[in-house]
Amino acid sequence: MKISKTYALAGGGAVGPLLLIYLAKFAAERRSDLSGHNFNLIDPKGFANGGIAFGECNENYHRLNSVPKEMSPWDVPEYPRYLESRGIGFCPNTFNKRADYRPFLQQKTAQAIEVLRDHGAHIAHIFEKIDIAGIDNERAHIIDERGHIVINAANLNDIKLCVGYGPNENFPHLQNFQGEGYFHSVYDTDINAIKSEDTTIALLGLNAAAYDFTNAYLGNPHSTNLVTFSKNRAGLGIRNVSIEKSEISTNPFAHNIPQFSNSIEMESWIYNAMQETKERNNVSQRRVALDFAAHIKDALKAQTSSVAREFIKSATLAAIKTAATPLPLISHQKMASFSAQHYAQNFDEHCVSRTKSGQFKLNIDNQDILVDTLVNATGHGRLNNPVIVSLLNQGLARIDEKLGTLETDATGYNLLDSNISCIGPTTHQGIDGIESFAKYVEPLALEMISIAPAQLSGLNLDCG
Repeated sequence: MKISKTYALAGGGAVGPLLLIYLAKFAAERRSDLSGHNFNLIDPKGFANGGIAFGECNENYHRLNSVPKEMSPWDVPEYPRYLESRGIGFCPNTFNKRADYRPFLQQKTAQAIEVLRDHGAHIAHIFEKIDIAGIDNERAHIIDERGHIVINAANLNDIKLCVGYGPNENFPHLQNFQGEGYFHSVYDTDINAIKSEDTTIALLGLNAAAYDFTNAYLGNPHSTNLVTFSKNRAGLGIRNVSIEKSEISTNPFAHNIPQFSNSIEMESWIYNAMQETKERNNVSQRRVALDFAAHIKDALKAQTSSVAREFIKSATLAAIKTAATPLPLISHQKMASFSAQHYAQNFDEHCVSRTKSGQFKLNIDNQDILVDTLVNATGHGRLNNPVIVSLLNQGLARIDEKLGTLETDATGYNLLDSNISCIGPTTHQGIDGIESFAKYVEPLALEMISIAPAQLSGLNLDCG
């Protein structure tokens, strides 16, 4: 019997394409008959656009979080084979440029679409920003920014959200100065528009976004005064990890994690467990941090709400995430080339006033600092994507009080209250990336393909 299904796959950065690739893989393996199956691929920039992670990076600086063999979880040798076929040099224990990954992801996505079509599926591309408008407990309209219906009365469990981070919501009062010396996002900013000679720039935050800014900044560091704000000066350490002891995946929670009475106990236990794992497997601190970060969501689930919330805000978790991300030495050198004045504290936007000359006056520790430009370098908001905000407002999703992410059932991706599938930073806690999300995408794709009947022609049905 033919089955008709209409899926809405929203988000074409990295996770959406990963879902398509897994769907094609399982369809081919099972010889699935996808006649009557409609896959609507929704993203203003199209699928496999790369997003910030893979599409908008300075290729001289940005590196993947994992080694090549871990960047094609559907077929381990696939990415290394691609690099070899393109004559792109790589070593199994080094981190390739993110810019090299985007065309690979585009190629595999295009191949996946063709496989799905060969199996009878209809593929439609929708280049729109969308919202989900609930109708009842089982259905919703997919609408565009003008409120026009894009997909009519979609079943909630046929909506698959693969959206990334939303806009930055820090420093709302400073947004009044947007375009007048204040830049609310490193990633939506024309860095070249910033005055680049004999200027003073304040970076609000000092993690990845700050490095992204200094990498893209074309002004002379020696004639630019940099003022930075970050609690504990996080992000200043060298994380150049081009040479590793080993790149063998570790089992970070080999023993059942106990329930702790407070965050300090949990931080101490994890620190000791990380050191033990590092020595037992003879791997780098970065490798251990990456594996711990990828499994931290499961560890937090075992804790009380208060302990989990404390740990999420802890310097220990921030340090783990920092250590897990490769930072090429050239990025650190670019940051260090500025004569920066660092303040080990979170930035308070209420300390800002504007002078008659158009500069910003920052009152820090009872002293006034004059700067020409303010740059919000605190990154993105985990739950600020407009689609996610809409789901929360409609009661189609809720926030997990332990994790600070959307609450899901045991699958890790089906949202409570709506059964909409959602994979990405909104439901994840740890290091975000294809290698981390694969463990959620794979069972979701298998669940979707299992609905389709097998094509009988060409199958060997002789069981004995």
